Amino acid sequence: MPKSIITARYRTTLPAAVREKLGVGPGDMLQWELMGDHVRVTACSRDFLDLRGSFKIGLGNPMEDIRGARELMGTAGD
Repeated sequence: MPKSIITARYRTTLPAAVREKLGVGPGDMLQWELMGDHVRVTACSRDFLDLRGSFKIGLGNPMEDIRGARELMGTAGD
């Protein structure tokens, strides 16, 4: 089971195995849920509009560009 240490400033490093399992990286947000004496940590999904500027939109049909961007994000059909 992965472990990490809390620093004097109450910071910790997310172990690599946990980062990979959650699919998170720098700039991503985590949600912390208290469940009795345990904590559940999940990755927050970013809203589509938060990704503005992340995808290059070319000339042509903007709806096709949006569909392509959603496919790249893995949210096609949402």
